[in-house]
Amino acid sequence: MKDGLESSFTLVDTDAAGRVTVAGGSWAGMPWPDGLLGAEPGRIGALEAPIAGPRVQIEIKRMMPDWDASRPRRAEDGLGGHRYSR
Repeated sequence: MKDGLESSFTLVDTDAAGRVTVAGGSWAGMPWPDGLLGAEPGRIGALEAPIAGPRVQIEIKRMMPDWDASRPRRAEDGLGGHRYSR
């Protein structure tokens, strides 16, 4: 958390065919959907890493309460409660 903004990170891996896969947990080794990572890497200082594109970040935000029922639901997680509602 910095200046009231939360950042989250997900570790990814690649399989023998070079596809991006989930790095750990119960979905380890499963390929990520094509187009999930943006064309341009993110940068923090000299470090570079692939980042999810804006469309994907919005979908993750929208779906996370359904994907991980153990996380508390917040008002901004509802379809009408955040900036990116459809």
